[in-house]
Amino acid sequence: MLTLCVMTLYFKGGLYWGAINEICPAQKVGTMGGIMHGCENLSTVLCPIFVGAIIQLFSNYVMAFSLVGLIGIVLLVVSKVLLMRQI
Repeated sequence: MLTLCVMTLYFKGGLYWGAINEICPAQKVGTMGGIMHGCENLSTVLCPIFVGAIIQLFSNYVMAFSLVGLIGIVLLVVSKVLLMRQI
């Protein structure tokens, strides 16, 4: 299920660049794109491993997906702080 969700996210194509162009200054588009794609690729590799370990440990899908959502929010805040510091 998780792999299917990630696969469908990759079909979105240019939606990332459209969002990046709207929220970032022109000189920071490449930086934000790199941060987003780096985090996306890292999570594609690590997320199934961590989710499986959390489900095995807690026997609960809610805990696993809540943690994944929290990590996503933390990465969003970190990328925003990095961009604001460079402006």
